[in-house]
Amino acid sequence: MLTSYDAVAVLCGGLRRGEDGYHPASFTDSDEHGMLGSHIRVLAAADLYRAGCASVFLFSTGISRKSRARFGAQVPAEAVVYADHFRAEAGDGPVILLEQDSVNTAGNLRAIAALAREGQWATVAVVTSEYHLSRVRELFRRTGSGLAAEFLSAEAIVMAARPGAHDAEIAAGYASPAGLLRTSRERQGLADLYAGRYDAGEQLGPAQPVPA
Repeated sequence: MLTSYDAVAVLCGGLRRGEDGYHPASFTDSDEHGMLGSHIRVLAAADLYRAGCASVFLFSTGISRKSRARFGAQVPAEAVVYADHFRAEAGDGPVILLEQDSVNTAGNLRAIAALAREGQWATVAVVTSEYHLSRVRELFRRTGSGLAAEFLSAEAIVMAARPGAHDAEIAAGYASPAGLLRTSRERQGLADLYAGRYDAGEQLGPAQPVPA
């Protein structure tokens, strides 16, 4: 699973707000589709960097209407929050890029494919949550980009790199009512894709990467 990539793209997946600011969503955070648990993607990205798998890390997702409705007009882009937490884990060594124009998974993947073409990245790893992988693979296939992308489970990376440190947290998240709802919704989303009734949701403009 662990190899070298021209870039690693991390799909952001929701925020939580604490007294000290914004954080990637934890396994106890959820939305109308169920558990989020997206902070594990940041840890996985840091583990990939430490393993020497890539030096360029792209964080993808801007500010959606849902995020503004939940947190208010001043909410930061998810890519900014995730990149800040990644830097705290990985240090100043990696090159960090932000893609803040897409606001959903389908948009994320189109943006990643476009940025890979622009950056002449021959190989890209896309990091997301285990529950997300099947839908992400199919959505990416439908971009028709031809990009050599590998899709990596954040949970699998972290459990291999940090034995026992997060296993119980991950198991509890997936076994929770919100976790079961999420896996059910993901199965339904994939079925909707195959049936031609998938709603990609909110759309924004073309992707423009910026350094973090």
